[in-house]
Amino acid sequence: MTAPAAGYIAIVPAAGSGVRLAAQRPKALCELAGVPLLRRTVDTLLSTQLFSHLLIAVPDGSQSEFEAVLPANDSVRLVVGGAERRESVWRALQFARQHCAPTEKTLVAVHDAARCLVSAECVRRVVRVAEGSGAATAAVPCVDSLCLGTNNREPLYAQSVPRDGMWSIQTPQVFWFELLWKAHQESVLNATDDASLVARVHEVSLVMGERRNMKITTPEDLKLAVAFLTEIGSW
Repeated sequence: MTAPAAGYIAIVPAAGSGVRLAAQRPKALCELAGVPLLRRTVDTLLSTQLFSHLLIAVPDGSQSEFEAVLPANDSVRLVVGGAERRESVWRALQFARQHCAPTEKTLVAVHDAARCLVSAECVRRVVRVAEGSGAATAAVPCVDSLCLGTNNREPLYAQSVPRDGMWSIQTPQVFWFELLWKAHQESVLNATDDASLVARVHEVSLVMGERRNMKITTPEDLKLAVAFLTEIGSW
């Protein structure tokens, strides 16, 4: 995949507040080793040369802050996001339908701005599978023991949950446009990811992700990401 795939679309939800990161600005604008999380994510997506359109869903009123950290590239556009992740993706899909001329099987990749250490090859792997199957997500097998906890302030170990066959879901998640549109249009769930919505109407393939493709949510995650970044630089 060396040339841009005309019509392929990437949606990057980046409207998160950064409260759990203890940040004073939107999480996507927080820096990892001096570079904003969002800029790292966008640079990787652009490096794949797969996407003609990169739609960044940002908090209303913060457009100028985001424009300041993004590369000068005509394919990168800002869309005002919503209060929840699903609303941000839906608004970006509506923008794409109006401005990007998608066909029924135009591929749309949704990737979290906070998963800024994803490799270009991981993105390509998921896209390759979705081209044929219509729906695919990056994921990694669970390696920890799992349990169901009681639902209270001080949860207790209620019962063991077998980890065989259990996967931890990541992004990118890539779908044919009409599948993702239909899933958002018909579901009433406030899902935390798009694969769970699409899975209600179409099979979603699991594609091997990467341990480094972590979602940066807390200050501890930032410290771990620095360690990953140091290791990546030595590869």
